Amino acid sequence: TFLRQHEQHQRYPNPDAHPLSVCPHSILSPNKRHISTPQRDCKIPTNTHSPITIMKRPLVTAIVGCLLAHPVKGLAASSTSTPIPPPPPISVPVWSLACDGSPRQHTSMNIVTFATPVSVQPKLWAVSLYHGTKTKDTFLQCKQGVLQLLSQDHKHLVPVLGKHTGYDTSYSKQDECTRLGYAWICRGGSSLDASNIPKDGQPADTEIQSASQVLPQCPLYIQLKLESVMEDAGDHVVAICSVSKTSRWNEELQRVEALTVEDATSPLDSGSEYGNVLYSGQLRKDGII
Repeated sequence: TFLRQHEQHQRYPNPDAHPLSVCPHSILSPNKRHISTPQRDCKIPTNTHSPITIMKRPLVTAIVGCLLAHPVKGLAASSTSTPIPPPPPISVPVWSLACDGSPRQHTSMNIVTFATPVSVQPKLWAVSLYHGTKTKDTFLQCKQGVLQLLSQDHKHLVPVLGKHTGYDTSYSKQDECTRLGYAWICRGGSSLDASNIPKDGQPADTEIQSASQVLPQCPLYIQLKLESVMEDAGDHVVAICSVSKTSRWNEELQRVEALTVEDATSPLDSGSEYGNVLYSGQLRKDGII
């Protein structure tokens, strides 16, 4: 339409001489003028000085002029970029990663909410860990650990394990957990115990030395081996891990034991024996996070 109008202007440079001119108050004027049409009288505020004459249908011209002066929201690009709001919080399971940096070193634990399976065969998990935390540095160093699924009874451990750094020597996560009634347990006698680890502390090829101590009463323990790392993932690093063993807590024996095939096929939902899983939505509801 604009090209056709421009061509008409070239043929009739004087608007008064154009056979379709309606009045001298056209959109060529930088001021607010009127265009009289059979349908209505429309004011067109314009900010253009382009040589465009009035087309054959005055009402359509008026609409086009109004759109040029006042672009419809959502149809025209904004001169200033609007921040994209984050998606609403999603309730996800709450985990704790336990790992040992080197032989004789104390176990390091944290809180993890960004953890999910990413492959069925082979069994791979993605675990996202904060930069600058001792557990992250320890896990990347030893390349193995135990991902512990927390129950709702563990919710008071979240500030202890998640809001303090292991680099703070004045604060002991292990002592605080003991004070709250959840003393860390040794792997000895449990399915996580590496019985063939020699005295020098180095694990044999067939066994993974993951964590000397774990939390009691977790619905699920997943023993992980680090396979690859994406370092540049914002304020986190993403660790891709293979699953080497899965276990659960035996309340009667008060220890961790390996899952059977039947146990592995039972979902950890609210109706199951081990379905008392802690979710981040509960932590938000209770004002913990």
